[in-house]
Formats: sequence, structure tokens, C-alpha cells
Amino acid sequence: MSKGFTSETDKAYVAGFFDGDGHVSIMLYGNHHSIGVGISQKTRGILDWIQEAYGGKIYKCSARPYEDSIHLYPTKHQWVIYRAVDVDKFLSDILPFVRVKKAQVLLGIEFCKTVNIVRGGRGKDKTLSNEVIAFRRDLKEKMTALNACKRVRV
Repeated sequence: MSKGFTSETDKAYVAGFFDGDGHVSIMLYGNHHSIGVGISQKTRGILDWIQEAYGGKIYKCSARPYEDSIHLYPTKHQWVIYRAVDVDKFLSDILPFVRVKKAQVLLGIEFCKTVNIVRGGRGKDKTLSNEVIAFRRDLKEKMTALNACKRVRV
């Protein structure tokens, strides 16, 4: 398990980055669900600091064109974590300070609780009950709706 930040100031600072450039995703593969959290930035420095506290990986994402445009999205770096125990620690740490994405954080924490119930220590999920599968699918649908991109052309 990651150690996280101990300073409330650091947690609040990271929550601000998360509100602006972060995401929580619940993925579905058959009956298997997983969760991921990430933050994207043009420069890597702040992400290295977050990775030091919470683990995970940092990826470099190449520039790509905007939709219907000759302009490019800039190259960016993305910090991500996928281990439910680390996701839960991160989301719980920033929860008191998040303003914009509080609903996503709360859904992510709820999902992590289902992982802790069905895991038998390390290794693959034990057989999930139909109720847990249905609950996870419901969480995924809610997360997808919250994360739906609402771009407005100016």
C-alpha cells in the first residue's frame, strides 16, 4: 500500500490538480471490473511528486490533432494508478478537498469497497456474487455518466 501524503496542505494541493486534470475510471472486462485514477499535466514534475507518495506509473502521451482541426493537443504526461488499495488511499486522502469531482471520488471509493470484500489477500478476485456484479455495473454506469465529455464550441 502506498504511504500517501501526511500533510493536509499537500492533500489539498493535489486535490486541486485532480479537480482540474484528473479522472476516475471504472473499466469492465466481461464480469471483471477494475478501477483507475489519473492526472494529466503538460510537464512531469508535479506527477513525479504524486507518484513518489502514491505509486503508480507515469506515461508520456504524444501530441494528437484536435477533433475537426489542424491544431494539435500538446504532448502531456499522465500519472495513473490501478491497484484498488492505492486508488482507495488516494481518493480517501483528497476527498475532503475535492470540489468539482467529488461525486466521481465517492463512486470510486464505493467501488474499492467491493474489491476489499471479495479479495482473498493477493491474487485474483474470488467468485463474485450476482449482487456485487450488478452493484459494480451500476457504479460503472454512474461513473460513465459523470465523466461524459460536454465540449462546447465557441
